[in-house]
Amino acid sequence: MAMPRRSDALSPRAKSPSPIIVSVTGRSAPSNIILSASSVRALNLREECQMLVRDVLKSKSSDVHQIIMTATLSAAAGLMSSSGIGALVVEDPAGKMNGLISERELTAAVARWGSDAPHRKVQDIMVKEPLSVHPTDTLNVVTTAMTHLRARHALVIDEGKLVGILSIGDVLKFRLDEKIQENLVLQDIARWRTAA
Repeated sequence: MAMPRRSDALSPRAKSPSPIIVSVTGRSAPSNIILSASSVRALNLREECQMLVRDVLKSKSSDVHQIIMTATLSAAAGLMSSSGIGALVVEDPAGKMNGLISERELTAAVARWGSDAPHRKVQDIMVKEPLSVHPTDTLNVVTTAMTHLRARHALVIDEGKLVGILSIGDVLKFRLDEKIQENLVLQDIARWRTAA
C-alpha cells in the first residue's frame, strides 16, 4: 500500500483534514480506498512521527529518585515502595551518578544473601553501567536495545545530564498505543474495502 505523505491539510494544526484516496495493490486487482481523516493521521504518525523517548517522558513525572551508594538495600527497597517506582539512580557521596538499582537487583540480593540482604549496601549490587538512551531515540531502537541487553530500565541522558528513567513498561505501553492506532486504520480500510 502506498503510504500517504503529510500535507498541510493533515498537520496537527488543521481542524478537519479531508479524507484521501490511497491506491492499494495486493493479491487481488489494484483498487482505491478512501481513508477517513483519523486513519490518515494515524498512517502519517506511523510513517513520519515514530514515538520518541521524549514523547514517553512527557507523559511521566519528571522526578528521578536517587539513593546514595552506601545506603542499605532495605532503604532502597523502602524508597522504591513508598515512591511507587522500580528503579533508583545511585549516586556517590559527592552526588555524582554512579549506577542504577532496580527491583531485579534487590531480588538477586535476597537470592544470594538471604536474610542478610537488607543490611547489604546498594554499591554491592548496583548496575554500574546501565543502559542509557537519548530523548530523540525512537521507541523501536529502545525496545530492541532493552530486549537485547535484557534491561528493564534505561537512563535518559541529554547533553550529559540525566533527564529521566524509562522502564520497559513505559516503552511497551506506548508501543501498544501505536499498535492500537494501526489496528484502527486497518479496520477502517477493511470497512471501506467491503463497502466498495
